[in-house]
Amino acid sequence: MSKKPEYSALSLCHPKQWPVWILVGLCRLLILLPYPTLMKMGRGMGKLLLRFSGKARKTAEINLNLCFPELSPKARNTLLQKNFESAGMTFFEMGLAWWGSASKLQSLCHVHGIENLHAALQKKQRRYCVQCAFYDAGNLRAINGSPRLFRRNVPPG
Repeated sequence: MSKKPEYSALSLCHPKQWPVWILVGLCRLLILLPYPTLMKMGRGMGKLLLRFSGKARKTAEINLNLCFPELSPKARNTLLQKNFESAGMTFFEMGLAWWGSASKLQSLCHVHGIENLHAALQKKQRRYCVQCAFYDAGNLRAINGSPRLFRRNVPPG
């Protein structure tokens, strides 16, 4: 039987982890920029990913060919580009979700149907909540900041 490697907080300081920490720090700093600027940067990052990630690009091309045989090669290529751009934008949106101010998140997100949850809470009914997502320019990307927004829109208890 193989032993599981032991991890410690100190292992996160190892030089092999430094590129990750630099990327995290850069994201944390960049989220201070206006949202439209972040999205432009994210699209640019996605274009770089598309150009330099050979294996991921090839996998995505195969999947698009299999899933959308009715689309022209040009249409599938457009879809591929938009997907990678969306992935780049998600990097900055995740940074916003983790470290952005609550007021900035609130201004970017809109809650629909909260009155149904409030009514269920008043009746002491069982309730289920789903992950937030937001829709921007034809790209659907989940944001893990929803618990923070949820707390602002739903009373405790």
